[in-house]
Amino acid sequence: MSRTPHRSRSNLIITPAVALAVAFGTATVPVATTPFAAAQVNTVNQPRIDTSNLTTDQWIALTSQATMELINDYRIANGLHPLRTHQLFNQRSEDYSKVMAGKGNGCSASDKACLENALQHSNAKQWGRSGENILLRSLTKNPASMTEADWADLAVQLFEQWRNSPLHNAGMLNASFQGMGLGIAVDRNNIVWGTTMFFNEHVQLSGGAYYEGDATTERAVSSGTPFYMAGGAKKALGISGTTDPLTDTKGVRPSYNGLTVNVSGSTRQVNIEGGRRAQEEKNRGLSAGVDSRLQSATTNPSVGASTPTSAKPSTAPKPSTAPKPSAPTNTTPKPNTRPSLTTTDTPKPGPTGEGSSVGAIVGIVVGVLALLGLGVAALGMANGGFQLPF
Repeated sequence: MSRTPHRSRSNLIITPAVALAVAFGTATVPVATTPFAAAQVNTVNQPRIDTSNLTTDQWIALTSQATMELINDYRIANGLHPLRTHQLFNQRSEDYSKVMAGKGNGCSASDKACLENALQHSNAKQWGRSGENILLRSLTKNPASMTEADWADLAVQLFEQWRNSPLHNAGMLNASFQGMGLGIAVDRNNIVWGTTMFFNEHVQLSGGAYYEGDATTERAVSSGTPFYMAGGAKKALGISGTTDPLTDTKGVRPSYNGLTVNVSGSTRQVNIEGGRRAQEEKNRGLSAGVDSRLQSATTNPSVGASTPTSAKPSTAPKPSTAPKPSAPTNTTPKPNTRPSLTTTDTPKPGPTGEGSSVGAIVGIVVGVLALLGLGVAALGMANGGFQLPF
């Protein structure tokens, strides 16, 4: 997943090679797979969620958070920092899933073209995010009749659907992101629409370059509402593992180093300044917490001990508008199932600071879903019948 760094006084752009390197894990330096330092996050008082009397809306919130916890477990297992979250992050993600579900309500379950048209990325500037993965998949039950085990199965399936698609997988293992929100919505045809949005406050790169922050993070920092680390949902749903070990990155090699950029016409490598430790600073002092809709069912629903902030250069401009994703690429559906749709988005480069301009841009990279095949079928889950590769 490529994003354009910024630098004062010179043009600094991501080359197409970076899109491939970050998306597919090539030409990068792997990070050591040491676990995230537990001392950075207060996980002693994990939220305890009572699932005995949840509403459908609360089951949806619980499943969304459990999927987010799986993504953080995945990052930690492969030497990356976990991503903090915020009520604004999750609200934006779910709101966009509802936008797609609203469009999907006009589609029949068998109308692939209509569903593909509904599965389009949000506008990066309007929605204030730094990256995005989206998908759809059908349920075989009405949400009102789903059991706790069905919701648990769905959380694992959403994670595995993104992990088994190269570009979405690379997004989940992107070292430059600092925050994450995740939300799902179910349309009237019992199709789940899912959105993971990734967020940044400020990422300093070597050589004076940086990735600018996004508008939603800016709002979150100034809101006075604390950031927190998603916790407790996976345990509440009884999720103990995934289809494949979390150390299986499907070929992606996450890295804080080796980003290829073009500076004044010459290509060179830059690193995230301070590496993992710098990114972990965003998590210092945070507590494990839950989505606000789950607090009534939670014994200790703390959503964070503090709201850390960091300096952001005054010259960093607002994020630019992301171009519309290219047309979907179709592949053969897996045997004996209907297909699911998945796609990923990278924001278009924005202007650099102090009046300098970007010489070229890299558009959205649209991923083609690597079909899960018998791997998903073997999960024995209640929710995986509908898949359309995109």
